[in-house]
Amino acid sequence: MNKSIKTISITLLILLIVSCQKQEQSVLAEGAKEYTLFGMYNTQIFDEEFAIFKKATELTGVTLKSKISQNATDEKEAYNLMIVSGDLPDIIRSSFGTDLETLGLDGGSIALEELVEEHAPNIKAYWKKNPDHKRIATAYDGHSYFIPYYTPKGVPGSVFFVRQDWLDKLGLPQPVTIEDFYNTLKAFRTQDPNSNGKMDEIPFFARFKTTIGKLDILFAFFQLKMGWQITEQKISYDPSLPEFKDAIRELSKWYAEELIDPEFFTRDSVTARDYMFGNNIGGMTEDWASTASYIETLKDTIPGFNLSIILPPMINGTRETLRPRTPCFGGWAISSTAKDPVGIIKYMDFWYSEEGNRLWNYGIENDHYTKVDGKAIFTDKILKAPSPRMELLKSGAQWVIGTYQEYDHEKQFSHPVVVDGYDMYIEKNAVRPMVANWEFNLLKYPPADLQKLKKINAELDLYVSEMAQKWILGASNVDNDWDMYVKRLNEIGLPEAIAIQEKALKLYNK
Repeated sequence: MNKSIKTISITLLILLIVSCQKQEQSVLAEGAKEYTLFGMYNTQIFDEEFAIFKKATELTGVTLKSKISQNATDEKEAYNLMIVSGDLPDIIRSSFGTDLETLGLDGGSIALEELVEEHAPNIKAYWKKNPDHKRIATAYDGHSYFIPYYTPKGVPGSVFFVRQDWLDKLGLPQPVTIEDFYNTLKAFRTQDPNSNGKMDEIPFFARFKTTIGKLDILFAFFQLKMGWQITEQKISYDPSLPEFKDAIRELSKWYAEELIDPEFFTRDSVTARDYMFGNNIGGMTEDWASTASYIETLKDTIPGFNLSIILPPMINGTRETLRPRTPCFGGWAISSTAKDPVGIIKYMDFWYSEEGNRLWNYGIENDHYTKVDGKAIFTDKILKAPSPRMELLKSGAQWVIGTYQEYDHEKQFSHPVVVDGYDMYIEKNAVRPMVANWEFNLLKYPPADLQKLKKINAELDLYVSEMAQKWILGASNVDNDWDMYVKRLNEIGLPEAIAIQEKALKLYNK
């Protein structure tokens, strides 16, 4: 009898446990959600097998399903095709904030500020702590149509690199003023720092795909832009300024004296550094952190090869770069056809949480990083990879979504020259805060103003690039052409563009 009762009791207990397990599984199944995503970062299409997004599914119950042609090769083109089709996914990711804002203003995505207020405590707290970043996320009509991806504040983008071993050989200090930079480049050209008995040194070179980008690098010497320079305090269209004419004069002299790469405007942007450094002929460049990798790769073929990061030339008492990282590089939005905006904003909020942001920045714990004194430290899988960043991207870490990037992660796999050099830029406040950038996605414009500005700006870019290149190459004289040049800028629509920018800056500072 007792044995039968015991058997029944055990059976009931097992049934109860199984029932509870089934109930728990049922709750998880009901809580699990799936959202469609349009997403392409550079040329990398969102992969549903990304390790960090699968981990996020474990933590949030949300799965993202890719909704983009696997044959897509151009993000802008794929985005436009998606919009034209009218078949919108739940979540739309883009590298272009203006596109996401325009989509919202046109009714293709929804305003998010109320959802953030009620359901996204991490995003809300981040915006409260960083009001300037909140402004970036706010359109001209006061609504927020996308959750941005933010880069670290005050950190430079590209910086000046110089052949420190050449400076040491010639007994030269690191240059400070424009005159110092000129004299240094002149010495590199004429005093045979590579010791081969030939005057084959190329004092300054740079790599960039577009002519306007190459010119922007040259004007970085003079704290000028090849277009708009907009801070919270002022707006200037630098190519219309007398200082621009002065810079042209100096640059044309440098080019005539062969201090600038003679193939500067036609040099292959992909292999320029390999050619210049590998052949021991390049002396100075303005480029990204990866430039420092040549210190290691060339140490056996070029004895003593060494690079230093130096501050830009001193202009009017300041040494500042006008080439910071773009504060906002797109983000993601919730389409107007999405059926569960609350669930989506909660998922987006996860990536602003401590756990979610660490997952995005560093990857999977005990695989990509381990914790040391509460800090995420990359494993050798990342640090010893040929390209740590590409290794992270394989897992989906750093695949750009709406979250914020930490700078500390980058320091871990950067060359010491870069760590020290970037820290110098930061400590000396050598990064001028810029409010406008290449995509106009920091200032806010009514759609009609934005379209007008883009049209005028495209014509200005084309004309200014053509004239600046002619002047630097010596095909024409800036002093002879200047009045005609300024008149043409005004005819293209510069005064109207300035008025649009001033209105937008006023709104930004409101």
